[in-house]
Amino acid sequence: MATDIVLVGVPKHITSNPPMALASLKAVCTEHGFSSKCLDFNIEFYRKFANAPDFIHEMELYFQIKLRHELDPAFKIRWTSVVSDWVNRILSFEPKFVGLSVFSFNTCACARDLILALKEKSPSTKIIIGGNGLYDNYFKENELLEQGLIDYYVKGEGEKALIDIMTGKIDEPGINGRSPVQIEDLDALPFSDFSDFNLDLYDKKLLLITGSRGCVRNCSFCDVGVIWKKFRYRSGKNLAEEMFYQFQRHGTKSFVYTDSLINGSLKTLIDLCTNLINFYKENKIEKFDWGGQFIVRSRKSMNEEKFKLCAEAGMKFVSIGVESGSDRVKAHMKKKFNNEDLDFTLEQCEKYGIDVNLLFIIGYPTETEEDFQETLNMLTRYKRYVDSGILRNINLGNTLSILPNTPLYEQMGDLLIEADDLNNWRSQMNPDLDLRRRIERRIIAQDHAEKLGYILPAREEQRRYLEARLARIKS
Repeated sequence: MATDIVLVGVPKHITSNPPMALASLKAVCTEHGFSSKCLDFNIEFYRKFANAPDFIHEMELYFQIKLRHELDPAFKIRWTSVVSDWVNRILSFEPKFVGLSVFSFNTCACARDLILALKEKSPSTKIIIGGNGLYDNYFKENELLEQGLIDYYVKGEGEKALIDIMTGKIDEPGINGRSPVQIEDLDALPFSDFSDFNLDLYDKKLLLITGSRGCVRNCSFCDVGVIWKKFRYRSGKNLAEEMFYQFQRHGTKSFVYTDSLINGSLKTLIDLCTNLINFYKENKIEKFDWGGQFIVRSRKSMNEEKFKLCAEAGMKFVSIGVESGSDRVKAHMKKKFNNEDLDFTLEQCEKYGIDVNLLFIIGYPTETEEDFQETLNMLTRYKRYVDSGILRNINLGNTLSILPNTPLYEQMGDLLIEADDLNNWRSQMNPDLDLRRRIERRIIAQDHAEKLGYILPAREEQRRYLEARLARIKS
């Protein structure tokens, strides 16, 4: 029996949990009477080739498109076979539409290969692509559309646009280059449907949940404001109800929020915590574990009582975009907090048992050697939280890429930035900070962090990527 749409997730993506984008779109399809099937080829790829690390390493270099890595011929044959198998799986459901989730630039290379193979095998199948990866200059979705390799692309929120396409309303906002319109009432969306996913395949039995879209801040390097012009958020009661709903369906008690910040609306955060505490009491269940990305606020707005309430409601971890140990750099980034605010936040997290993950950006255009040293000093100073176990890990990323249409992109002229591409740039105001030096600083920071005992997820993969780029520069 033909399926209306097959929704597909592709590598490279995290393997800790099923992709929420597919689950949320499946729920919307069901609500509107369309049949759907979700396929997570990302988790299948990493599980199938778990005992072939050389192949995975080669493919991860290929997926990181900014490296422009050419596949080894033997691996290319193997990869072509994998893609062919996936195409056959998709077409076995006889779909009218195939929806590809292009989550980030790391999924662009695989998505393009799959698109080419799908159109070659089944030219009449309608292909829809969407996701944040479309905001990367690499993908060139307009060219894919003109070449007939895809039929539709969606920028912005996908729930309404997908249904519009499937019902033939192809001139609506967000479709094929038309400006998207944000959904005003996020509480009106159905809860995500994870029924197509085997949770046992994933590293952790947890589910994703979205409480808000957009951000209350406008950091210079971030493209969230490009994707979502306004900050929209669900009610705390609605969020608590979804967490309880997923617990009843799947038994999961661990949740990660996909929001840019879970404390963007303090009212929602307080209402969520209050409703969760009431749910626990009324149903006599142990509290859930949950957390997500978190902005540092002043001691006055995010006081100790709020941290205490969050802990009582089950908040167990937060990810904080620190970016730099230099207050001067953070001020240019428009982070709107300083090291004193961050110190208070970490003190409260330690006091109430909330684990912390710190995110950094090495190589911001205004970052001097002194600023970089302040980042190293911060890592040294925060070793006490590593030793206490509250500072769970840090992520140093790669190095700064200047994303299109971000505030930093608009400031390139003022900062005298020249760029071969948006990853290989140099500011004449800080000429020593070329790509080579940014990569060197990033490697120095990793070595320093590891000596202090920090845990760096994906450290080996990131190190391989950085060293491969550095080798290309030197050659």
